[in-house]
Amino acid sequence: MVETTLSKILDKVSSILQKYMTYQKGVLTEMLRYLKENHKLCRTLMTHIPNINELICEFIIETILNSDIENVTELMERSYHIPVKYSSEVYVITIVTILALWLKEGCIESPEGTAITLLEAIIIKAK
Repeated sequence: MVETTLSKILDKVSSILQKYMTYQKGVLTEMLRYLKENHKLCRTLMTHIPNINELICEFIIETILNSDIENVTELMERSYHIPVKYSSEVYVITIVTILALWLKEGCIESPEGTAITLLEAIIIKAK
């Protein structure tokens, strides 16, 4: 049941993100509003699914690789100045860390503010 609940949440997050697949502030804010509305459930899942970070990382990688961001892996490598196998991990772990802390602390910051924090932390620069 816990895994089914996680799957439903990730399906909803995916449907929100598919509205604008370059993941700018508006769509991230909408996703964060959804997570905030369900933050108690999300926090429960975080404590009851031992490998939740791994599952979330896999979801993020799949989502980013299927996004409309052109040459996303090359952009990560160029932006972080490290090989893609490391830069993609840094990118994903940064997202997971920010989201987990935000949820753990009860979503104190606004979804809008957290979207800005995410975008500042994970920026990939096209040249």
